Amino acid sequence: MLYFGISNSTAIKRAGLVSALLFIFFLVDLSQIVHAAPTAVTDKLVQQATRILRDNFGLNSSQFVVQKNANQMTVYIIPGLVDDDEVIGTLLALTDIKQIGVRPLKIKHETKTQAESASTKTWKLLPTDAVFDRPLADPLRPRFYIASRQASDTYPATNVGSVGLGEDFGLLAGRNTLGFNALDISIQGFATSDFDMAKISRDLLVHDYLIAGQLAVRRNAVSSAFRYYHQSSHKGDDYIGLSGATYQKVDYNAVEWLLAYTWKGARIYVGGEYLLPEEPENIDQAVARAGIDYRGAMSLWGVGRWMMGADVRALQLQDYYNNTRLVFGTEFFAGKQSSRSLSLLATYYTGYSYHLQLFQEQSDYTGLELVFGF
Repeated sequence: MLYFGISNSTAIKRAGLVSALLFIFFLVDLSQIVHAAPTAVTDKLVQQATRILRDNFGLNSSQFVVQKNANQMTVYIIPGLVDDDEVIGTLLALTDIKQIGVRPLKIKHETKTQAESASTKTWKLLPTDAVFDRPLADPLRPRFYIASRQASDTYPATNVGSVGLGEDFGLLAGRNTLGFNALDISIQGFATSDFDMAKISRDLLVHDYLIAGQLAVRRNAVSSAFRYYHQSSHKGDDYIGLSGATYQKVDYNAVEWLLAYTWKGARIYVGGEYLLPEEPENIDQAVARAGIDYRGAMSLWGVGRWMMGADVRALQLQDYYNNTRLVFGTEFFAGKQSSRSLSLLATYYTGYSYHLQLFQEQSDYTGLELVFGF
C-alpha cells in the first residue's frame, strides 16, 4: 500500500503565516461590508438583481419590475410565481444590496392571464453562466493559465514554468426547477504541464490530463457540485532520460462532492473525494476537501475586482497531510457586460505535488499566475 507521512515544520510555519495574513485581510474586508453605510442602489445593482431574478428564478420581464429609491430597492412581482422570502434572501446573499422590499405587481387582466399560464420552470441548452464557480485556489479545476513558480529544492526543478488549458462547458441548465433555483450539467477538460525553465531545452517535467462531468445545483445562498472525473499523470520523457527517474503509469477515476455557502462575495466550501484507481490499484482512496474564496465587488475602475482563495486537499495516500494552496490578486473584465477576463494572481503552495506521478515529492512553491477567462 502506498502510505507515508512526512513532517515539514518550516513549510507549515510559512503556510500558517501566509494563511494568517490572508485571513486578516478577509476579516478587514468583511468588517467593511458589515459596518459600511447603507449602499446606494445604483443602476448596476438593479441590473444585477434583474439578472438574478431572470436566471435564478426563471422570471421574464413581464413578470417583475425592479425599482430603486436612494438606499432601498423594491421588487414588484406577480403574486404566486415565487416565494417572496426566497427572493429577498437570495438578493441579500448574492449582491451588495442592504435593504430590499417585495411588493405585488398590479397588471392588466390579459397580461396576468398570460403570465400565470407561463411556467416559471425554464430549461436552456448550452448555458454560459456557471451555477458553481470554480474554487479559485483549487489547482485541479479547469482554466486557461500560464504561471512562473519558484519551487523548493525537493521538487525536480526550482525554476518552473507551468501552463494549463481547460474549460467548464455547460450543456444544460434548469432554472426554478426540481426544488432548486438553478441547476447545471457540464463537461470539463483540463491539461496541465510543468517545465524546467532553468534548462535551455525547457525539459518537460510532468503533464496531467483530466476529463469530467459535473452536476451543480443552487438554492438561495447554498450551492453544491457533484463531479465524476478521470485523471492521468505522466512524467516527461526528457525528465526521465536526464534524471534517471522511473516511470509508473498513474490513472484513476474519482467521485467528488462539494457543498458551499455564499455570502457577500465570500464562499466557504467543504467536501471530499473518493479515488477509484486503475493503475496502480493499491492507492489509498479517501480525500478530504475544504476551502474559502472571495470575489470582491467591481470596485477597480468599474471593470475590476479583488480576489483571494485558499484550498486544502488532504489525501489518505499522503497520511492526510494538509496540502494547501493560497491565491490573491485581481481580475479585470473587457467591459461591464463582457465575460472575457484577465486575472493576475500571486500563488503559494505547500504540500506534496498534486501531480500524482510525483505524489511523493514535496513541492512547496511561490509564484505568479495569469488566468484567461472566456
